[in-house]
Amino acid sequence: MIYSKLNVPFFLSGTEITANQVYKNSISLLSSAVASHVIMLRLIPPHTVSMSDILPSIYYGTSLSSVILEGMVSTMLPIYRRALYYGLIVLTLLLFSQQSHLTYGTRPWHRTDCESSGIDINCIHFPLYEHELKEFVEQSGETPNATDLTVYFNILGKTEPFRYTQGQENEAEQALELLKQTKYQQEAERSTGIYRYHRVVPTPAITLQEAIDWSKSVHEKAIERENEAAKKRAEKKALRNKKRGKRMKKRKTSIL
Repeated sequence: MIYSKLNVPFFLSGTEITANQVYKNSISLLSSAVASHVIMLRLIPPHTVSMSDILPSIYYGTSLSSVILEGMVSTMLPIYRRALYYGLIVLTLLLFSQQSHLTYGTRPWHRTDCESSGIDINCIHFPLYEHELKEFVEQSGETPNATDLTVYFNILGKTEPFRYTQGQENEAEQALELLKQTKYQQEAERSTGIYRYHRVVPTPAITLQEAIDWSKSVHEKAIERENEAAKKRAEKKALRNKKRGKRMKKRKTSIL
């Protein structure tokens, strides 16, 4: 019991039971939410996971930590609780200041900074310092006519190298796109079970011109349908008038 060490008066015993029940229910709910979300994240292919998929588990975990911390320090003296809370706030601010530039871009980060930070992220996308880039180009290997360069690209959650000759960037880009398509196609053929529920073959996005042409064609088709409908209505009306004229003519001849 959270308040077992306190001498709770008789008329506050119900409050103690209610508080314990609230902590118990909150911890059970948040623990179940964290566990279920983490399990689902483990079932998702790593190369399809984005930051938005991870955020709910982070929020649930933060809430669970807060409830557990509140339950642990609820029996402490107020001065110790305030000291603990202030210490956590200062620690959070320090950790946030060390990584806030990644979100707000207040200070440029290079690959060396990323690797030395110890954060579990792919540092290959961060640029090199100028002297590191110069050394990288010099150590890439030179040929009599050009320089062979190596670039690293991320595909299916893995970083792989790709070598090309300087001056042939367009050909290298085409070859790289073909390699990516081949990798995704192979992954699509090998995927079984839960992986079949996720898209492993990339779908090209529609371009702006294609969107304009599509909306224009939809509008033109709608106008064509309206014109055809109006034409059919006019033909039916003309046919009815023609039949009516024939009937009137027959009546006149019969009267005469």
